[in-house]
Amino acid sequence: MMANPSMAFPKAKITDKRLLIVLLRGGMDGLASIPPIGDKYLSKIRKDILVKGVRNLDGFFGINPALRFLGSEYHKGRAGFVHATSFPYTGRSHFDGQNIMETGNEQPYATNTGWIGRAMNAGGYSSLSVSLPIPIILRGNEINSNFFPSKFQKLSSQDYSDISQLWHNDGQLNGLLEPIMERDIPPGRGDTRELVSFAASEMHKTNGPRVGLLEFEGFDTHALQGNEDGHHAANLSELDGVLQSFKNSMGALYDNTVVVTVTEFGRTAAENGTSGTDHGYASAIFLAGGLVNGKQVISDWPGLSERDLYEGRDVRMTIDARDVYAEVVKTVFDLTDEDITRYVFHGYQQKNPLGIMRG
Repeated sequence: MMANPSMAFPKAKITDKRLLIVLLRGGMDGLASIPPIGDKYLSKIRKDILVKGVRNLDGFFGINPALRFLGSEYHKGRAGFVHATSFPYTGRSHFDGQNIMETGNEQPYATNTGWIGRAMNAGGYSSLSVSLPIPIILRGNEINSNFFPSKFQKLSSQDYSDISQLWHNDGQLNGLLEPIMERDIPPGRGDTRELVSFAASEMHKTNGPRVGLLEFEGFDTHALQGNEDGHHAANLSELDGVLQSFKNSMGALYDNTVVVTVTEFGRTAAENGTSGTDHGYASAIFLAGGLVNGKQVISDWPGLSERDLYEGRDVRMTIDARDVYAEVVKTVFDLTDEDITRYVFHGYQQKNPLGIMRG
C-alpha cells in the first residue's frame, strides 16, 4: 500500500523524504519485544514466557534476539524505540482499537478517515494503495486510487477502448480508466518481502510513492506465546527480516526514510494460565531509518509492580502515541504544530517533544 506525491496540487511541497508505516495487528507485546530488563518485577510476573538472551540497549531496556536487524540499527544510531506508549484507548477490543489506531481519534468510528491520509492531504499528497479496499489509515486525502496485485490476464487495448466508451458519459467513472491503463500491475501478491521490494522500487521513481504501508497479523498471543522462540518471536523475526529487505532495496534513499510501527494496544503485564498474554494497554513503537534520531529508548517508565499497572494488570501509558506520530509526519510532510491539531489529530496538541526524529 503506497501513497503518491500529488501532481494535482500546484502548491504541493514535494519532498524527498520517504515513510513506511507498519501495522502490527493483534496487539504487539512491548514487554517481549523491548523488555525492561532493569525492572525487577518482569521476571516475577513472566516465567514461562520470559525472553532470554535479550540484547542490551541502554542498561534498562533490551531487545528481543529475534530483532537482530533492528538491534544492529539501534547501535548504529539508525533505530530507536518508544515504550509505555499507546493511543488513549483502554477498552481492549480489537475492532475498536484498530479503528482508533488508523483514524487517530480518541473514540472509535467517529470518522472514516485516517491520520496518515489527513497528513498527506495537508502536505499535498494523493494516495495509491496496493490493497482492496484502501485501508482506513490512508483515507482522507482528496485524491486517491488503488490497484491490487493480480494473476488475471491483462485486458487488451480493445477491451480498454470498449470500457472507455462505456464509461465516457458517466460523471463518476469517466477519467478513471486512463491511470489504470498506465499502471504496471505486479503479477500476484507474492510474499511480504517481494511486496516490500516492489514498494521500494516504486519509491525510487521521481514521481513515485513517498509513503508505503505494510500489515502484519498474528500478534494476538493469548496462548503459547513463547519467549525467545515460539509464535511471538517468529512474528518479530519475520518483521525484522522484511525491514532489512526494505533497507537493502531502498539503498541510499534509506538515509532519507523513516519506518514506524503502529499497533492497537499492548498485552497484559503478567502471563496468563495458558502461557500467553491477554489484551492490555501500552506497548512499544519501533522507528528505523536515516531520519530517526536513534540509539535511544524514549520512555517515562511506569513500573511493573501491581500498584503501578493500569487496573492492576496492564502497562500504563505514559507517552501518547500521537506525540510520536506527530513528530514523524511533521518531519516527512513538513507540517506544523497547527497542521497536526487542525488536520491530523483533530484538536490534539502535542504534549511532549520527544526528539526521536532528525530535522
